[in-house]
Amino acid sequence: MKIAYYQSKSFIGKAGIMLSLLFWSFPVHSAIEIEKTDGPFFKNVSRELDNLRSGKRGLVCKTLVERLDLAVATTTIKPLTGNDETWHPNDTRGTRTHVKAVDTLIRDAARTTPTDAILYLNPNHIDPKLSPFRLGTFVHYLALAMELNTGQFSGDFQERERGAMFFRNAWRDEMGFDLFEVSERIPTTEYQMAKDAGLITEDFSPFFPILDVDEFKKELETEPPSEIDPDLPENSNEEED
Repeated sequence: MKIAYYQSKSFIGKAGIMLSLLFWSFPVHSAIEIEKTDGPFFKNVSRELDNLRSGKRGLVCKTLVERLDLAVATTTIKPLTGNDETWHPNDTRGTRTHVKAVDTLIRDAARTTPTDAILYLNPNHIDPKLSPFRLGTFVHYLALAMELNTGQFSGDFQERERGAMFFRNAWRDEMGFDLFEVSERIPTTEYQMAKDAGLITEDFSPFFPILDVDEFKKELETEPPSEIDPDLPENSNEEED
């Protein structure tokens, strides 16, 4: 079931579906948890999440964390350690930040129901005093965790990468860093195109990431956001070390 973000047959008409996924009849619990065994790591992650929530990293990133906070599934953020159980399967050095779904499906399979996630984060990627922080890796994988938590995790790697890079480039834009145009040999200029088209606004935030600007604009001509029914139905790289 595709929704507003990603390429769907109807960006506008399916926005309510995305919102309803955040409120399925699951037990209510904290949607983002941080492991507390490493004090500096806990402090750095908490501080950056606060920056994202408050809007200091821009509207796109604020929207990302709002979805995680409202999700019925949980993302637990843990540091990569010397224990290889925290490592990505293709990582022989224990440095690669990654997200793991808490289920029994194969790693890259699509998830269409809200799924808990573990974000194994290289501490260098969240320490603002270190250069790897500037990469925006944390936001990239937080976006993938959000897709798991909301049941919108695509089985298409390129689609997932483009979606995550939309949020990552938004973060880098707010931080004043150069934006990535390619990731994993995949063109990733969707955020830049959406920004140039004037789509990075509160009105369009339910549709982030907008991955087909031309199609989105066509749908706006026939079904503007003001006509969306606000009522919910009853029943989403190798890194520098």
